[in-house]
Amino acid sequence: MEQSQPNWNKPERVYALLDKLGISYGRIDHPPIFTAADSMLRPVQTDAMIFKNLFLRNKDKTRYYLYSLPLAERADLAAVAAALGETRLSFGDERTLQEKLGIQHGAVSFLNAVGATDTNVSVLIDSSVFDYDRIGVHPNDNTATVVLRPQDIQRILAACDVEHRFLAPAGGDAAVLMASAEDAVAILRLQYAAYQSEALIYGNFSIQPLTQTLEQTAAELQSCVVLKAVLDGRIVGSVRAHEDSGTAYVAKLMVLPGYQNKGLGRRLLQAIEGEFPGRRFELYTAAQSEKNLALYSKCGYTPFRAEKTASEPSFVHLEKPAGGILSTGIEPLMPKC
Repeated sequence: MEQSQPNWNKPERVYALLDKLGISYGRIDHPPIFTAADSMLRPVQTDAMIFKNLFLRNKDKTRYYLYSLPLAERADLAAVAAALGETRLSFGDERTLQEKLGIQHGAVSFLNAVGATDTNVSVLIDSSVFDYDRIGVHPNDNTATVVLRPQDIQRILAACDVEHRFLAPAGGDAAVLMASAEDAVAILRLQYAAYQSEALIYGNFSIQPLTQTLEQTAAELQSCVVLKAVLDGRIVGSVRAHEDSGTAYVAKLMVLPGYQNKGLGRRLLQAIEGEFPGRRFELYTAAQSEKNLALYSKCGYTPFRAEKTASEPSFVHLEKPAGGILSTGIEPLMPKC
């Protein structure tokens, strides 16, 4: 983010960016809200989850953070500091907030990043944001609340070239379980969040995982073996597969932002393989998804076919042979899920 200039941070810039990106949003005007207590006493009239936002600094005042979390949730600054590798976090002062983001307390949110330049402020968002269909935050103005879909957050921050990360509670191992029809809503919500990074690689937000409907997801829960990773009552990962002619087709291996890069994707992949003993496995991923390709390679998958489409990214198909037997060269069926 670049050095902010006085009075640059206006709500109009937020609306202009959302319009430019084609992101759907709602706007609610209301009396000024200065604190989280104000929000509790005079709640915004919306069914969206309101997020409060904290301006934080490290002990040496060399790094600053905007931390977003649900209004009623207590901020555990010690846990956040540990996750960031900081010795301690404290609240930033009004003068520094104005200098770095051109904003005042009461209007703090991750949307303060819109248009900011050359400042050492990183955005932190509690991963519970993906538990909600819609959230509300201030658009650089404490007399309005913007209602957004959580899956659009990554797209907004990426457009601002802002350093950001999603924070998840530390500790504990997720349990990998069989998913049921009742999990359809939570798994689709997870899917919309997890596939934003793929969409950002190509600048294409019409990829199939982001346009799949609840009805289609429910149908796949019936036709496929679907596993879920559950931690503290939340579904934080999932994978699905189906078998056809001796090959198990693996699809939609996904982990919630905040829980990624912790080995959960590998655990899910190994678990779904365990549901199809003695089978050949096949899956595919976008050609530029370097992290996915690295994971699949470590898990014994080898590329055997490339696929180009007119409307979606190019794909790489990978296989893991049963009993060490490589592909016969027969054109594989496209996965059903």
